[in-house]
Amino acid sequence: MDRVVQTRMNFTAAQDNCAADGATLARITTVPKMQLFQYILRSWGGNPELSDHWISGLPQGGQWVTELNEVIPPTRDFWLPQILSAYSNQEPELRVVMFYMSFFFNRLHYSEGLFSICEKL
Repeated sequence: MDRVVQTRMNFTAAQDNCAADGATLARITTVPKMQLFQYILRSWGGNPELSDHWISGLPQGGQWVTELNEVIPPTRDFWLPQILSAYSNQEPELRVVMFYMSFFFNRLHYSEGLFSICEKL
C-alpha cells in the first residue's frame, strides 16, 4: 500500500488518480497481502475515516481480475461469504471494494464515490 486517497471518487477517477502517480489501485491477490491490508486498515480505527475503499478488481470471463489481469481468487480468504456464493454472477458495472465492516471484498457500482488505495507498480 503506497497511498490511501481520502477524496471520494468513482472507480474510473480513482484509477486515473493512481495512474497519475505511476500506480494502480491496490492489487490484492495473495493471502499474505490480504492479511497485511486487513491488519493495516483495522489498526487505523477511525483515522483515516473507516469507509469502503476502491481496490483493483474488474469482472472478466466469470472471474474477478486486477487491472493487470491477475486473478483474484474465489475463496473465503478474500470475499464476503454472500458475495463468494455469487462470484461468477457478474454485472459489468460492478467493481471490487475493500468493505470496511468486515475488511473483506465486496462489489459495488463503479459510480459510487469512495476512498481508494493506490499501489506503485
